[in-house]
Amino acid sequence: MRAVVGTAVLVLVLAASGCGGSNGASKSARRKAVTQYIERVDSVEQQLRYPLLKVEKTYKAFTTKASTLKGSAANLAVGIHSLTATQTLVAAVTSNPSAAASVTVMPPNPAAPTISAPVTATMSTSVVLNGTGVAGNLVTVYDGTAAIATTTIAADGTWTLMPTLALGAHTLTATQTDQTWNLVSVKSSSVTVTVYAQPPAPVITSVSTPAQTKTTTPVTVKGTGVAGETITLYDGSTAVGTATVNSSGTWQLTVSLASGTHTLTATQTLTAGVTSTASAAVSVTVPAH
Repeated sequence: MRAVVGTAVLVLVLAASGCGGSNGASKSARRKAVTQYIERVDSVEQQLRYPLLKVEKTYKAFTTKASTLKGSAANLAVGIHSLTATQTLVAAVTSNPSAAASVTVMPPNPAAPTISAPVTATMSTSVVLNGTGVAGNLVTVYDGTAAIATTTIAADGTWTLMPTLALGAHTLTATQTDQTWNLVSVKSSSVTVTVYAQPPAPVITSVSTPAQTKTTTPVTVKGTGVAGETITLYDGSTAVGTATVNSSGTWQLTVSLASGTHTLTATQTLTAGVTSTASAAVSVTVPAH
């Protein structure tokens, strides 16, 4: 390549120096023209040897996208690419490769995972959470804005975690992270889990005196509890009726009991389904007729 360009310069120099005339200005002009031509040819030669490759911008792409190069575009798959360029003259003479330009085509951020809680009201501080996502991605569970647990999504696209939660209501969400590209999804939709303290046991305060009976007789049981909660009355281990605690914190329930001795207890259940231990037992005997 240098020989071709050098020959062109030599011919021009000889032609310029061979021109007659004693005019100093003409000689000076010819020298300037020759110098400018040499500089231009050297610049062209340098470009032929090492053309400039410039990456204007890259795109995130899920499969193939164009990464814009100066003067052209290249469709590149997701991954890291080392690009070089050559340029070829009309005479089919090709330059050396340019310096390499690195282009990274990244996939999009993963979609949000799913999250669910089989039990949303519990007295246990260890809560089971599960969901789905992309196998191999890292799931992070958040309680509000605080990350509380992580796990890797299994090969079948499912995940399970059992974080520890304090008493009270918790708004839980999850994200998943593509661990190859360190790309994080937006947060999932939320699920609310409430951890309750066990409610206190109700109290049976009175039982009406039953009448003699050959079959069954009504018996009225009264007691106290938490307003709005559900009282369940048991005869031994058998539930025999329910009542709701009124705004004053009292309840009463009339049940039919057969003749004989009965051991009555009561529990109260919160609206969320959390149930107390049993009350102290009260014994009542229904006389036979």
